[in-house]
Parts: sequence; structure tokens; C-alpha cells
Amino acid sequence: MTVLVAALLLTGLWAPAGPAMAAPPPAPHEEARFARVAAELAEDPLSVDMYLTDALSRADRKRVKAEMAETAERIGVPVFVVVMPNSMDSESFGYDDAFLFGLRERVGRDGLYILVNEHGYIEVLPFRVPRDIRYTPREVRSPADLEAPMADVPDRLRRLFDTVASAPSAPAGTPTLYSAPPPFGQEEPPLEAEFWGPFLTGLLAVGPLAALLLFALVRAPTAGIRALRARPKTPPRRETKPSVRYLRTRAARTLGELRDMLPDHEESPGHAYAARAYDAAQILFDDVAQGAEDAADADETVLGLVWVIVLARQGREVLDGAKSRPSAPCFVNPLHGPSAGRRYNKGHGTRPVCADCAAVPPSSLVDRALRVPGGRPHYSVPGRWSRFVSASRRRELPSAVLESLGVD
Repeated sequence: MTVLVAALLLTGLWAPAGPAMAAPPPAPHEEARFARVAAELAEDPLSVDMYLTDALSRADRKRVKAEMAETAERIGVPVFVVVMPNSMDSESFGYDDAFLFGLRERVGRDGLYILVNEHGYIEVLPFRVPRDIRYTPREVRSPADLEAPMADVPDRLRRLFDTVASAPSAPAGTPTLYSAPPPFGQEEPPLEAEFWGPFLTGLLAVGPLAALLLFALVRAPTAGIRALRARPKTPPRRETKPSVRYLRTRAARTLGELRDMLPDHEESPGHAYAARAYDAAQILFDDVAQGAEDAADADETVLGLVWVIVLARQGREVLDGAKSRPSAPCFVNPLHGPSAGRRYNKGHGTRPVCADCAAVPPSSLVDRALRVPGGRPHYSVPGRWSRFVSASRRRELPSAVLESLGVD
């Protein structure tokens, strides 16, 4: 027992009873970085963070600033470029569009806002820009070489400026932010302080049993360990019971990826299907994306966003694979991706499933099913959603979605 307590003390798993642990100090206020970058942009429309100074040489900066000025003159609004890391520890939770929205609010000026993050990805948001720039080529937004993501940033910025300046005129509008991050410092709510005292006391009580169990596992036969490892893993909660916030962010990104692919694949056999899938997904997204997580129609919002993801992913599938029609999504959980086989599902017959669902025992399928906030599996929710499941089997999903929305 003495040895066990000493080991627990050394590993930090146990401490003598005493005052409850204090909550961690509050995170720095989110205004700090916004204020700093906004102040820099007031002096210079090109802001390069000290951690990414190598991304643009002195000559590159001079050339980029000249191109920014020329583009601003051609489109009639300012152009702002920020080269800066944007990790998940930041106030924007790693969402580049969320940072640009916050920056625009602090700067207080409309214009073309561009962020180049530490991975070389370029985010573009037009605030009251009189140009139709919905389609930005993927090779402009993404680095050509992931091993050297910043190497082609100057060239991609030049191509971006050319794309914007040559885009057709359009009514000046303001983009919509769908991927709003949680309040800064509250991304992962801390455990209640009152939890720790009872928890540690209980841990001390069961410590000897835990030690015996650990000893038994260590001495278990190799075959037994392999059997444990071979057991199917429980699907992550965000796939089986996803939140509205998670789905909204994922839908926006998947939809944006399809949007960027369309202009470059006009000759692809799947372009017609992908374009129709994009139209259906965008209209459905606009129809459901404003739903709140605690709203009475949370089931509707969740399922709507799921089918936005499926539509956008199908559009990308036909373009990437140069085929005219996509695979049906996994019946058990459409978020799993395209089907790769068929399995019998009790009460629903034989249905297409993804490769992972095809490999697990039938009894595990119910645990892998996508469930709405009300608790039902997605395929048990009546209305247009059940029709979408059937339509996806016939590979006519965009038409079914558009019809449900009253669009010809």
C-alpha cells in the first residue's frame, strides 16, 4: 500500500485531502491581437507577423504592396493583407474567416481582407467589394507544396489580385459568418472545483483494485491484447451526435471547397452533377444554417447541415474522380462518407454502408448511427430527410433537395 501511494504521489494521480483545486486563471482578453493588427493596418495595409517574417522577403513585400495598391484602385475599395499564425489557441479558435470578421470590425473599414496563415492557406473575405469573387481557384488558396507551404505565397497573392481585379462587377455585399468560435477561453469548460475532492478520495479507495487490474493486463497473453485492440472503436461523439456548431463549420468548409473546384473542372464528366449539387447545398445551407443548437427545430437544423455536407462531398467526389455520378452515402451515418459495400440493417433491409461499417459486427451498427438531438437515428426522422436517404440510393440527391426547397 505504501508503494502504491508513493507511486500515485509521484505520478500526480493522488494528493492528500485538502482545499479543492483552484480554477485556471482566465485567458488573456481576446482584444489584444485584434487591436495590435488593426493598429498595424492603420499604418500599413500589409501586416506580417514576426513569426512569419520569412514568408515575404523585402522585395516580395514591396511587390505585394504595389499589387495591393493597384488592385485597390481597380476595385474601388482598400485591400488589407495579414500574414500571421492562426492556431486553435487563438481568439478565433483557428477559424481564418472568424479572425477576418473580427478584424474588419476593429478596423472599421470595408474592403478586401486577406489572411495568410502559418500553413500557407489564404482566406479571402470581401466586405462591400463590387466584384463577383465567389469562386477563388483552389490552387490560389492552398499551397502547392505542403512541405514548404510559404514558398509560393507571393505568387499566389499575385494571382489572387489578378482574379479579383478581373472579376465581373457585382452589387457590393457583405459575407456571412457561419463558423463563429466559442468565447475566448471557454473552448473547453473547466471541471467544477468541487469535483476534485470526492474524485481524489474515491481514487485513493479504488487505487489497489486499479493496480491489480493493471497488473493483470500487463501479464495478459499476447493474443488477449491483440483481441482487445481488434475490437471496433466507439465512434467519436461529434459523428454520432454532432453539435450544430460543429456541423455548421464543417458544412461551410466543405461547401467552400466544392465552390473553389467548380471553375477548374468545367470539362469534367461530373461538372453538371457537381454544379447542381453545389446549388442544392448552398440553398439548403442558407435555409438551415441559422438554426440554433437549443432551438425547437434542432433536429431539422442538424439533418439539414448533414445533407449539405453530403451534397458538397458528392460534388467533390465526381470532380476528383472524373465520373458522372457519385457513390451513395453510408446509410448508417452519412457523415462517414461514400459507401463501399452493403450490409443488412435490421428493419431497413440491405443498405449501402462505408468501409468501416462494412467491417464491424451487425450489432455495432446501431452504435455508429447518426442521431439527431432528439435521440432518433437519422433514418427514422420522417419528412424530407427520409426521402433524401432514398434519393441518395438512386443518386438523385440534388434534385430531391431542390424539389423539397421548392426550387425547379
